[in-house]
Formats: sequence, C-alpha cells, structure tokens
Amino acid sequence: MKKPHLLNRKWSFWVTKCVETEYHDRLEQAGHVQTVEDFWNVYLHLRRPSEHADKVDLCLFQEGISPEWEDESNINGGRVTVRLRKGYGDICFEKLLLGLVGGVFNSTVCGIVFCVRKVDDVLTVWNNTTDTEEVENVKKTMLLLLDLKDDSPFEYRTHLSSIKKLGVQPQKEAV
Repeated sequence: MKKPHLLNRKWSFWVTKCVETEYHDRLEQAGHVQTVEDFWNVYLHLRRPSEHADKVDLCLFQEGISPEWEDESNINGGRVTVRLRKGYGDICFEKLLLGLVGGVFNSTVCGIVFCVRKVDDVLTVWNNTTDTEEVENVKKTMLLLLDLKDDSPFEYRTHLSSIKKLGVQPQKEAV
C-alpha cells in the first residue's frame, strides 16, 4: 500500500447554503483534507462554481479557521479580491485551490472564498495580516496562478473595516 502524500497543512472545505439567515448559520463543512489523496477525494465530489445558483460561497480554509471575518485567526487580517467574468470561475477556483494546498501561498494565508454571484464571480484570498508587503505577495501569487495581467483590478479590504461597515458582532469565546 502506498504511503499518503501529506499536505503542508490540514484544510477544511466549506459551502454556504443558499438561504436567508445569518452567514454563520449558512456555513456547512464539506470535508477535511490532510493528504493529496483526501483533497482529490473531496474535491471531485464537490459541485463546481458554475454548477451553483448565485449567492453561494465555496471555501477552503486551514483546519480550525472558519471562513468568517470575525474568526480570531482572520479578524486582524483582510482579503484580496478579484472579480471574474462568468465562465472563468471553475478554472480559476481550481488553480487557487491547488496553489493553496500545494504551498504556493505563504503561511499568512488562511484560506480562499469563491463567491458565485449573478453578474460576476468574486474570488478572495484571506490572510491574517494587513502588512503591505504580505498583501502584495498575495496579489503577485494570484497574478501568477491565475495568469492575470499586471494591471488586473485587485481590491484589498481589512476584515475589521467590513465588520465596522456592516455592524457584525465579533464572536465571543465560550466560557
């Protein structure tokens, strides 16, 4: 029997349900992976972005980190965002997933979120820092993996600014 090929970190797939409730209540874990074999076993059974209705998020995060701004591993970081025309989502999502589990991104990256929307799709890479050099490193890695032009319109937003803008309450520790 062949020895499994360990990934650089353990990861969890998440999918949001398409219902009108609080974001936290819509999150569903879709699988945990710690080996290349685990990754392909879970990934091959997931529906691709193009197979989902709009308002669905597909996520891959380090195990133990929830794809929520207010998660303690995310709250002091932010996300690099790029919008994609319809038709490019499946391949771009797959390229970023493979880059993430393959260790192409540095350790400040917590995960990625692919947001299926009606007009265009939104791809974000979340990190745990707002350090300018680290954010630029994420952008450069995304450019490379997605084969985008240097002038591609990236946006960076801190999770704290999103929390303040939308009035989200940070999660409290259970006693």
